[in-house]
Amino acid sequence: MLRDAFAALEALAWPAARPCLPLGARTEPMRLANGLFDPAQQDFGVRVADDADYPGITLLHEIGHAVDYLLLGGGHYASEVRGTAAWEAWYEACLGSAAIAQVRAHLIAPAFTAEVGFAEYLLEFPEMFARSFAQCVACRSSSVPLQNELTAMAQSDPPQQWAPHDFVTLDAALMHLLSMAGGEP
Repeated sequence: MLRDAFAALEALAWPAARPCLPLGARTEPMRLANGLFDPAQQDFGVRVADDADYPGITLLHEIGHAVDYLLLGGGHYASEVRGTAAWEAWYEACLGSAAIAQVRAHLIAPAFTAEVGFAEYLLEFPEMFARSFAQCVACRSSSVPLQNELTAMAQSDPPQQWAPHDFVTLDAALMHLLSMAGGEP
């Protein structure tokens, strides 16, 4: 599955992503996490839990964090600053999606207390960026396992990804944002 995710990223043919590819990835045992990109430990690359439920999307998600921090932010998470019209268009597309509305509904009427924390996490700017980046890459792949992971995550409650029809506007905004940062994706 990780090979499918790397192949999807390479197929994106976005020149600015090339510096991120040597970042590397590895699997390892993790408690309470599916993956990790730690800016303070960049030499470890991106890490995916060896028992991650969705390893392909998790890998692309963590690479999304690296893209946000290293390529777009130059040492900070650009998604937290959102200093351009392209970033604001991406953010507005996120907020206008049904998936984000469903996540926000969990803040208002959670089924259980822990759900509030998870919903807050899903609404953090770097998390929304990493999830949208992962989906942007994966939805262009012909990999059936990656597509199955996207479908399962979009159908989770709260949704961790977007249904295909819900992602159209967000995808266009993200592709525009990426094209502003280093060439056409």
